[in-house]
Amino acid sequence: MVVQTQVQDHVMVLTITHKRRTNPWDMSVIQSLVQALAEVNAAQDINAVLITGGARRGFSVGGDLDELQRLAQSNQLQDWVDLKNQLFNLLFSINKPIVAAMDRYCIGLGFVVSLLFDWRIATDKTVFSLPEIPNGVEGSIVVEFVSAVTQLNTARRLLYRTEPLQAAEIHQMNLIDEVVPADQLLESGLAMAKTLGAYPAETFASTKETINKRLRLAHQRAQEKDFAFITESRLFNTFTEA
Repeated sequence: MVVQTQVQDHVMVLTITHKRRTNPWDMSVIQSLVQALAEVNAAQDINAVLITGGARRGFSVGGDLDELQRLAQSNQLQDWVDLKNQLFNLLFSINKPIVAAMDRYCIGLGFVVSLLFDWRIATDKTVFSLPEIPNGVEGSIVVEFVSAVTQLNTARRLLYRTEPLQAAEIHQMNLIDEVVPADQLLESGLAMAKTLGAYPAETFASTKETINKRLRLAHQRAQEKDFAFITESRLFNTFTEA
């Protein structure tokens, strides 16, 4: 499994352990996250979830472009889109706290997914980037999610600037909640997961349902245009012509 699962003090800790330290979010990573998260709501011994790439490893370097090329060439790109949407919909349905502990890289898909979590912590060595537009990928889902989390102007700045941003800049945009030294990342993430997990479960679940409702609607608005565009984009054409 490319996602390791352990439980600490009623917190499910999911560590992405792709063979590449940058942790590309290929289909094996997404599928493993889906499998691990599927039973969270029903698990009475789990109060919260912490997702990390591990200390001094990337949280996400984005999707695996080599894999997307293979899928496009074999007309299986829809499988990737369906799996990605399965993860989104699962996250919308989880009523327990989810915390991200991020180091080194938070790029592309992993960045977008982290916007659906309840708390985001990054080290001072983490860089963030949304390289969708330069790669020919339509950015509606980014606009919808970032706008739901913060402001439309922030979504525009992220999409139109192509250079990676330091964690401090992303913190100023209110897209992450804390910046900590690398050696305090997992400790800080676990502490926040335990804090959120100790809140009254029904109260937290009801509040999170309201938050997720807006994110779910944002996803629904974006997903049809997202796939329609990617099948016609420069990225897709590059894959199929390779």
